[in-house]
Amino acid sequence: MPIGLLSILLFFIPIFGWALQWQISNRFVVQHLSIEGRRLKFTMTYGYALKLILRHLLLLICTLGLGLFWLYVKETQAIYAHVEYADEVPS
Repeated sequence: MPIGLLSILLFFIPIFGWALQWQISNRFVVQHLSIEGRRLKFTMTYGYALKLILRHLLLLICTLGLGLFWLYVKETQAIYAHVEYADEVPS
């Protein structure tokens, strides 16, 4: 039993790094963009990025890779949902 648990743990360790790298790279790209002279801000948290990547991994495993196209759509929607103008006052 301990070997099975260890192998599961070793499988999921890279996913934590992928979520962090995905969040940092998206934050960098968004924060260095401007639309009509207004700066943008990326508000996605690491926890949300990790949840998104785990959900996408489960989708890919369950659909044997056929959910890849849905994955691109959901990632784009998640990025756009967490981008806002930096000078905008929250209501």
